[in-house]
Parts: sequence; C-alpha cells; structure tokens
Amino acid sequence: MKNKKIITIDGPSASGKGLLARELAKELDFILLDSGLLYRAYSYCFDKEKNHDSAMNFFSQLTIEGVAGEMEVFEGNR
Repeated sequence: MKNKKIITIDGPSASGKGLLARELAKELDFILLDSGLLYRAYSYCFDKEKNHDSAMNFFSQLTIEGVAGEMEVFEGNR
C-alpha cells in the first residue's frame, strides 16, 4: 500500500457520496473501498443461502477486484 491515509465520507442516501468518493480517489490516486458494494454482495449471498453461516461461507468465496479504478465482485473463478 503506497498510502496509509484514509478518507471517509458519510451522509444520507442519494446525496452524492459515491460520486464524490470516486472522483476524490481518482484525483488523489487512492484505492476506493465501496462499503455499499460489500453490503450488497453479502445481501446477495444471504438471499441465496437463507442463513448467516452459509451466506458467510458463500461470501468468503467471492472475488473482489479493482477494475478500472472501481471495486467489482465476482462469483466463481476469474
């Protein structure tokens, strides 16, 4: 990791946090950790598995990668 600085952005839904975060990360050459994407990925796993233990196992098998400056989640082998 080339930078140990962290910026967090908080605010209500649909207030532009994601857009601001993407632009700021690009400008500062930071890695963007999209927590909303992680919440949605876990929700997807829970919806498929219907219980926390199985969902956590499924979630741990997902691949999370940076693609073109954005986080993406993949199911299965890449």
